Amino acid sequence: MELNNTDFKRFAFDTHVPAYLDAGLSDLPVRDLVLIGGQPNIEEWADSNIWRQAKDSGMEVVKDWSSQAAQGGKELVERAMKRLMLVFK
Repeated sequence: MELNNTDFKRFAFDTHVPAYLDAGLSDLPVRDLVLIGGQPNIEEWADSNIWRQAKDSGMEVVKDWSSQAAQGGKELVERAMKRLMLVFK
């Protein structure tokens, strides 16, 4: 595959997003994400694959954050309900 530039490039871009997420991309603070987004050279942004990778990574981070927020909200409601049940017992 590494001898076919097109296939190799496609493989690299297709595997980067999952690798970023596995490495904890969605656990980083927004400031760090902004710094990471500024790393590609300006000429790299001319490649549509960079835009796709940035969009796909961003969408996955937002999904993770939404899931974490939903779980946190669910836990908060569960704790409140337990307290209410103790008060009205």
